[in-house]
Amino acid sequence: MKVRINSIGAEQTVYLSKKPEDHQYDISIVKYYPNRYYGELENYINNGWEECVLDGVDFIRDKDHKGSVSISKKCFEGKESSYVIAFLKYDKENGVAELTSVGDRLLYIEEEDKKDFWEVYKIADRKLNELAEKEKNENFKI
Repeated sequence: MKVRINSIGAEQTVYLSKKPEDHQYDISIVKYYPNRYYGELENYINNGWEECVLDGVDFIRDKDHKGSVSISKKCFEGKESSYVIAFLKYDKENGVAELTSVGDRLLYIEEEDKKDFWEVYKIADRKLNELAEKEKNENFKI
C-alpha cells in the first residue's frame, strides 16, 4: 500500500530482520523532505572525500577527519528522504487499527502537514480494514 498527500505518506513498514507473519498489516506513516545529499556525490569527492567499500557497503569518508566521518553512497540517490512519524498496525483479533507515535513526533508535525496526516491515516486505516475483510472472505470460501 502506498498513499501520499503532499509531504505525508503511508507505506508498508520495512523490516531489517525477519518480517512478522502478518507484516502486510503494518503501515508506517512518514514525512517526506528534500534530500540534501541528492546529486552531491561528485562535489564531495571533488572536495577531498574518498570512496570506500567495507563489508560490501559503498560509502565515502572525509580524509580530513581520519575516516571518522562517513556517508553511505545510498544517501546520494533519491531526491527525497523520509522519516517515520507513526506506525499503524491492524489487529485482526479485534478488527481495529492501532496508531502508535514514534516518540513525540506526532505532537510536532508542522501545521501545514496536520490535515494531510489525518487524511493519510484515514485512508490507510480504511485500506487495512478492506485488506482484512478480503482475507476473511477468501478464508471462508468453500
